Amino acid sequence: MKLYLCEKLPFMIKCIILEDDELAAKSLERIISKIDSLDLLGQYVNPIEAKKKVDFSEIDLIFLDIEMPEITGLDFIKTLSNPPRVIVTTSRSDFALGAFEINAVDFILKPVELPNILKGLEKYEALEQGSSEEVLDHEAESIFVKVDSKLVNLKFNDILWLEALGDYVGFHINEKRYVVKSTLSSIEKRLHKKNFVRVHRSFMINTNHIKNIDDSSLIIGDKLIPISRGSRAELMNRLNLLK
Repeated sequence: MKLYLCEKLPFMIKCIILEDDELAAKSLERIISKIDSLDLLGQYVNPIEAKKKVDFSEIDLIFLDIEMPEITGLDFIKTLSNPPRVIVTTSRSDFALGAFEINAVDFILKPVELPNILKGLEKYEALEQGSSEEVLDHEAESIFVKVDSKLVNLKFNDILWLEALGDYVGFHINEKRYVVKSTLSSIEKRLHKKNFVRVHRSFMINTNHIKNIDDSSLIIGDKLIPISRGSRAELMNRLNLLK
């Protein structure tokens, strides 16, 4: 029986388990199976092997053990250029500082139980929502963003695409990139019903600037942007297709 449904986020949380202890992994799998908002895509005992098999750009969240074969969980996360969010699960409290260094969503000591995971997901939701929950007025033609110590007015028609950069988002306008402290999920909510579509965990695009589209990617300007399998249907629904 499912026990928990995430109502605040507009998508399922795609997750994997990186855990070399079989009993701990099975226990975590059972907990995840009870949570509606979690879509478990796999469980791996070796981070190096996982890197060969998993497209981490498609993953939202990793349940990560630290003591792993060949490489620690912490060091493994540091090898990823744009890592998913992480909930650390470990039997050692002295790894808390390392979890802080990789900006882990939460730090859970084993044995892991359902309330621990639910609290971790609440923190995940808060991070993904950010501080901006208000949907922009439909008539608005621009948005002010804080870049360093200045407020910059960005016109929607000029924005080509947005890119997730950890806890920041890059707004791409012609040859410039404005980096803002926020999350792509938060901005996606604010830009609801405008010409912006989330096509990937790391990318949101302005449909007005698409040059062409194939099965797994699209081009805006000179940029090749991936399209995740789960996002393609929504993208096609939002396009003005000649039929």
